[in-house]
Amino acid sequence: MKVLITGVSQGLGWFLAKELLRQGHEVWGISRKGAEHQTIKDLHQYSNFTYSSCDLTQENQVVKFIDEITQRNFYAEALILNAALMESDYINDQWDFLKFKEIIEVNLIGTANLTAKLLPSFQQRKKGIIVGISSIASIRALLTNKIAYAASKAALNMTFESLRLQMGYSYPNIRFITVILGPLERKDQPFSSSYSQVAPKIISIIKKSKWKEVYSYPLISSVIYKLFCMIPDRFIAKYIIQPRRQHMEKP
Repeated sequence: MKVLITGVSQGLGWFLAKELLRQGHEVWGISRKGAEHQTIKDLHQYSNFTYSSCDLTQENQVVKFIDEITQRNFYAEALILNAALMESDYINDQWDFLKFKEIIEVNLIGTANLTAKLLPSFQQRKKGIIVGISSIASIRALLTNKIAYAASKAALNMTFESLRLQMGYSYPNIRFITVILGPLERKDQPFSSSYSQVAPKIISIIKKSKWKEVYSYPLISSVIYKLFCMIPDRFIAKYIIQPRRQHMEKP
């Protein structure tokens, strides 16, 4: 299987690439890192790995990348949209709009742009798998100081839902799958999962002959966040967000 993964230089993207390569699949990874980055070098030990440095927020780089994979006849059977920024854009009671805009452009606009450019190839073949890596932050905005991240993941969820509805009749074998993940590699948060645990589960989803549209892992995280939706915002702000912010701001 030919798999294209964004955000392959670290975290979940790196673990996904390594596991797929280990299983013998052909992987083309992209990220903003240069090819000389150590994590990219580690993946190059596999002969079935190809890498391109590409900033999804830069149209000229995206166009160049599409030309590159087209010339190499790399027609992805699965696209895993993993690249994302999870940075703070609300600091010291100030909303940093430029940082907000940057995060939205990476997590949503860049992801949507790449998908739109690759979609005709999937439509021509009338099949394919497109996986959007989302977050429980899209269910309830409980992350401290992170406005854009929650907003971008909620928008990604709805983008995939809309694509499923618009294309579901004409292209039933093009699968738009949303994977809503709980905390990753966070010892300070309950129900945190490791990259090495999550990567094989996502790969198993790709390989299934029968599938759902939305997966949550671990399921308990999504359930808890949905329960938090029943609590008024003012209580969340007073008893969760503000205490966290005060703890983070302590010298």
